[in-house]
Amino acid sequence: MRYLRVLMVEDDPDHAELAREALLREKDVGEVVRAESGYDCLKELAGNREFDLILLDYDLPGTDGLETLKKINKDGYDIPVIIVTGHGNEAVAAEAIKMGAYDYIVKTGSYLSIIAPVARKCIERHRIVGEKLALEAELVKQNLELEQKTRELGKARDKTEAALQDLKKTQQALVQTERLKIIGEMTGGIAHNFNNILAIILGKVDLLMLRHADNEPLIKDLGIIERAASDGAMIVRRMQVFDKGEKSRSLMNVDINEMVDNVIKATRPGWKDIPEHEGIQINIVHDRRKLPPVAGIPSELREIFINLILNAVDAMPHGGIITVETKTDRKLVSVKISDTGVGMSKEIKDRIFDPFFTTKHDRGSGLGLATSCEIIRRHNGEITVESAEGKGSSFIVTLPVSLSATGDVAKPVCVRSRTGRPAFQQETGKQGSDQAEGNILVIEDEEEIRDVIREALSGEGYRVKTAADGNEGMEIFRSDAPFDVVLTDMGLPGMSGLNVAQEIKEIYPQTPVILMTGWINKLKYSDNYKEKAVIDMLLIKPFQLKELIRAVREIKEKWQTEKQEFL
Repeated sequence: MRYLRVLMVEDDPDHAELAREALLREKDVGEVVRAESGYDCLKELAGNREFDLILLDYDLPGTDGLETLKKINKDGYDIPVIIVTGHGNEAVAAEAIKMGAYDYIVKTGSYLSIIAPVARKCIERHRIVGEKLALEAELVKQNLELEQKTRELGKARDKTEAALQDLKKTQQALVQTERLKIIGEMTGGIAHNFNNILAIILGKVDLLMLRHADNEPLIKDLGIIERAASDGAMIVRRMQVFDKGEKSRSLMNVDINEMVDNVIKATRPGWKDIPEHEGIQINIVHDRRKLPPVAGIPSELREIFINLILNAVDAMPHGGIITVETKTDRKLVSVKISDTGVGMSKEIKDRIFDPFFTTKHDRGSGLGLATSCEIIRRHNGEITVESAEGKGSSFIVTLPVSLSATGDVAKPVCVRSRTGRPAFQQETGKQGSDQAEGNILVIEDEEEIRDVIREALSGEGYRVKTAADGNEGMEIFRSDAPFDVVLTDMGLPGMSGLNVAQEIKEIYPQTPVILMTGWINKLKYSDNYKEKAVIDMLLIKPFQLKELIRAVREIKEKWQTEKQEFL
């Protein structure tokens, strides 16, 4: 029988001893460890000691219990917490539960008699939730494995559609049970697999753009696919950090008119092809004015306009007209998306931005407009709605003009190097470089990703050897070293990418290692491994091939320069 371990954070020694005796009367409680402050609590947790429950006093020296709870959550400890206080403050109780505490106990005359049953209930609840999440994670894993085995080789678009359908079905099932809480717990594994799929798409698109650089219509369509896949990668990364509230602030100048045009093209199946197949006629009119750029995150803004246009389609079950009007007053840019649909009652209009509120029943989760509202708020903008039953609806998105009218973002283009081989370059005016040289080792368990990387690097003139797992990679490294650069995936069967990097540095410390991973929330190794200098560069999946080529070139040139300076 495994005995339970409880961490009690209590500065009053008398209360601590009484609570300790009450807990130890429970036959399954084996140890109660006391911490006198929030600092001591975090120190105990950081010492890799496993606890089944934390009893956290609200009144603590230096910092209160809620601040300590916030730090526990920020550090990612998956341990149920009960807040204990001598004051029956409902506001404190509500805030504690909102922050993730499992329960709230007031130190009344009889609280010692309930502390053990409450603790037992919280531990049992945490166990049940954990088992449920594990079962659902296993279901997702099985669905992804089945999906990978059944999609057709050589049909990247078909594979993507099948993957998205399977993921959509799985996500809908999860939303029905635990909604965002479950999604937040499970995104790590989903994102890892989805990032691999997106990496294949982006890699294949890049290679197709190189092979058909003179086919402008095809390049244009491939650009749309590339943009959509990149947006998907950004969405996955936001999912991975959603529970920690992290926000990307990599702002750039955005041409709203160009974005609206691209969104209209991207959503064409939703507002034209599918409705026409069902005998429904929907038209879109883009009434555009000349606009200054706005400062924003393109993938997030594009997500808003796609959501608003598809919502307008849903509001017109019998067809109609969608009008997109853009204008500016020099300080603000506004986008007004109007439909001639069924409209909304005042009661519905007042709630449309509430999370989980939806009028689509099983077809919607009620998160689209709530997410859009949050994105616009982060962009210092505003979204409003005008609507009446039977008279359609208009959504007005207002965004501040960028403070910088310059700083156009470089766009990837396909060029040929002087040797006639393909090369990746940015529109910066820099001419293609001479044919690259060097030996590269690529260790990646996903065959499609491995092939794309090999083809891209070979096209740049590198001599590339590949391995499907860490053990095979180390065999190649030992027999064929030295290599100019080693690229290794983080999650490999049998031997992790970090262990591969460590062994490589022990054999040839001068070999630069690039770690490829989509697990951006799992990089708790960073401090330890940077001290050992085993990772020289991190490449987040999915990446475009131009990013891969640039990374290999930069790390190779950096190590060559350092080697020459040393000599």
